[in-house]
Amino acid sequence: MRRIKKCFILFFTVALLWMMVLIFESVREVKKSKITNKEFVSDYFKPMVELVTTVPKRLPKPSHTPRPSPFPQSTQIPSAKGVTIKKIYRLAQLMYAENGGAKEDDCVFLTGIVVVKRMKSKKYPDTLEGVISQKGQYSTYQTGKINCKPDERCLEFAEEILRFNLEKDYPDNLVFQAEFPQGRKIYKRFGHEYFCLE
Repeated sequence: MRRIKKCFILFFTVALLWMMVLIFESVREVKKSKITNKEFVSDYFKPMVELVTTVPKRLPKPSHTPRPSPFPQSTQIPSAKGVTIKKIYRLAQLMYAENGGAKEDDCVFLTGIVVVKRMKSKKYPDTLEGVISQKGQYSTYQTGKINCKPDERCLEFAEEILRFNLEKDYPDNLVFQAEFPQGRKIYKRFGHEYFCLE
């Protein structure tokens, strides 16, 4: 009986030591990977930290189903070059002021796409604020309606568009958005809102 008891204690002690060795090794690997990837983690999450601290804490609850990203999960690496939280928030403000009440996610999304397409066109200013404030273009800017608190949907879409360069999936001449058709062809229509090709 004593022999069995001694064997049990010995087995328990060895098992405990083995578990401690495994835990020690795991902690060491985690610390090592943290040091190795310190710069990557900092660069990747810094924009999101800024967004959380810059955007108002209380936003209207989204009344839509989150839009699935068109890209595979493995390729969703943000291109943060030139993209600031201020730009994301400003684009979201315009999207909300122009079509924030639209039921269709695509209507809100295309509002942001048109702005970015204009920035890349030689016929419009090459900055976000320049496009938004261009004379005779966005009445929401002239009336001050743009100075609003965008909802979660607009913030989400604005960030997707700017960080992942989603405008590449749309025609380069998609530069018109108004309550009437214009240009050479209607690209999409949502009630009284028209998105047209130049």
